[in-house]
Amino acid sequence: MSQKIVVTGAAGLVGQNLIARLKLKPGIGIVGIDKHPANTALL
Repeated sequence: MSQKIVVTGAAGLVGQNLIARLKLKPGIGIVGIDKHPANTALL
């Protein structure tokens, strides 16, 4: 079963590290949301 996780503040310090960890786990879809959409290009 796949899961989808929404990370708010995705381009911040915690968000970037959380997304990096979640990318290592198979079967998890990640949706990153940030106040400034241009910052999500880093992810």
